Amino acid sequence: MRFFNRTEETAFLKKIKDQNGKHMIVLYGPRRIGKTYLLRNAYPEANYFFVDTRSSETLLKDFSRRIFDGSFENWDAFFKYLLNSK
Repeated sequence: MRFFNRTEETAFLKKIKDQNGKHMIVLYGPRRIGKTYLLRNAYPEANYFFVDTRSSETLLKDFSRRIFDGSFENWDAFFKYLLNSK
């Protein structure tokens, strides 16, 4: 797949990457317009969590299992863990 007309978006994402600290980026839009491809191009080494239409509880359990053996009680605990880890 070729990468078309995403220079501004890629530059914006790389600028965030070059800043100190941790950042959370929310990227949304219609299907099949290149959101995932854009992220993978800008952040090839990053971890991704894709949100879909499942319930909040199901998503939290699935995301929890991806980063450690167990489950977080709530989203606040999940994001605090992410912010305090590498």
